[in-house]
Amino acid sequence: MTQFGPVIMPTNEIQDGIKILKKRQRRLTWWSFITVSLLIATLITGFVQHDLVYGFFGLHQDVKHLHLPMSVEHIGFMNPEQDYFMDLLIWLAWLIFKVCVSFVGAFLIVHILKKIRFFYVRFQSFVLKFVGWLIAFMVLWSGLTYVQYDLKDNDAEFTQILTSYSNQIQDSQIYQALDESQTPKTVQAYVLAQTALLQKPADVATAQVYLQQLKHAEQQDPQFQQYGLDVQQLWTMQQQVYNQAVTASTKALAPKVQHAQQRQAQFAIVLIISGGVWLMLSTVFWLTAKYFKRRIQAIEQRLM
Repeated sequence: MTQFGPVIMPTNEIQDGIKILKKRQRRLTWWSFITVSLLIATLITGFVQHDLVYGFFGLHQDVKHLHLPMSVEHIGFMNPEQDYFMDLLIWLAWLIFKVCVSFVGAFLIVHILKKIRFFYVRFQSFVLKFVGWLIAFMVLWSGLTYVQYDLKDNDAEFTQILTSYSNQIQDSQIYQALDESQTPKTVQAYVLAQTALLQKPADVATAQVYLQQLKHAEQQDPQFQQYGLDVQQLWTMQQQVYNQAVTASTKALAPKVQHAQQRQAQFAIVLIISGGVWLMLSTVFWLTAKYFKRRIQAIEQRLM
C-alpha cells in the first residue's frame, strides 16, 4: 500500500511465485512421506530389536534352526547351516522395503491415475481417493511378497521334512536315521532336543528328556567337548525349556548374555530417540506443506 493506493503485482510475477510455492509444497510433502516411512521402519525394528540384538551375539530365546554337528555328517542329512541373524536382517530389510515401496508407490499410482479424466472426477472425493490408494498399496504389497518368497531357498522346507512328526519324535525322519546310525547317544540327544523344540508348538516335554541326557553327559562323558555341539544352541534350548542356563558350558556364556542385554537397552534408547525425531520432523513437514497448500489455494482464488 502506498499513498497513491495499493501496489498491484504483475500477473507473471504472481504466477512465478505460485510455482515456487508449489515446488516447495511438493518437496515438503515428499520429505513428510520419507520421514513417515522412517518412523514406520523404526517402529517395526522396535518389535524385533530383541531378536536382532541377541542374534548379533548368536543368542536366541528359542530354537530357530537345526544345527547338525560334523559328527553326524555320515547320516547324509547335512545341509548348509542357516544363519538366523542374517535371515532376520533379510526379513527386516524386505519388510522395510515393502512398506516404503508400497506406501510411496500407492501415492504415485493415484497421482498418475488422476491424469485420466475417469479417475480425476472420482478422486475428487477423499473417500474414493483413499480407497484407490489402499487398493494400490495392497497390490504392490502382494506383488513384493510374492517376489520375496519366490526367491526364498528350500532350507526351511528341508528342515521341516527332516524334523516334523505328528505324535511322537520316533516318527521323524531324523530320529529314524540317527537310530540306524553309529552316532553317539550324546549327539543324538543334542539333535533330537532341537527337533522337539522346532515343532509348532514346541514339544517341551520330549526336549526336556534329551536335555537331561545332555546335562548328565557334560558331567560324565570325557569326550563331550569333541562332539562339536554348539554351546550357544545349548544355551538357547535351556532358555526355552528352563528359562535359565543349567550346565557349566552354558553358564560360562553369562558375560556374553549381559553384554547383549546392555546393547539391547542402548539400542532401545536409540530407537525411542530416533522415533521421536522422525515423528516430530514428519509432523513439521506435513503441517508446513499443508500451510503452503492453503496459501496457494488462497492466492489462486484471488486471481480468479
